[in-house]
Amino acid sequence: MSPNLYLYNETPQHFELCLGGFSALEGLSLINPDLSITITEFGATCYKKYGWATEQELPPLKTVGDALTFLNTEGDIGLFIFEANITNFGSFSTYENNTQTCHFKLKTKQQCLALLKAAIPPPHSGKLINTLLNNQNTYFSCDASGNINRT
Repeated sequence: MSPNLYLYNETPQHFELCLGGFSALEGLSLINPDLSITITEFGATCYKKYGWATEQELPPLKTVGDALTFLNTEGDIGLFIFEANITNFGSFSTYENNTQTCHFKLKTKQQCLALLKAAIPPPHSGKLINTLLNNQNTYFSCDASGNINRT
């Protein structure tokens, strides 16, 4: 599945990417599974027998791959918030109340471009990436035909 909304922005501190319509599982799957992860905030409504589960109730998750395995294995846990720092990469967060949005703050532009290339369908990736790079801090959508719209 492809994101339904895209935003790219550069700041002096990081390179920012937002992918709308993307779950935590989809967003994390774009990242090298061998990278170390530290979950800084977690909230889910249906994980085990906890009414509201936080990062304190999680099993040890040391890598992005561990987090992916956890999310795949547990299924629908009513995930609401997932925030993490990823070594040599940056930060990742997702909020999944009524919509799903993944937010990345990355250390390099190359990391950002690699994520975009992995997330965008190949026939439209070049055109959409060019649009995002030349229109920072603006949301865009891209339909199956490659039509790009400012939203």
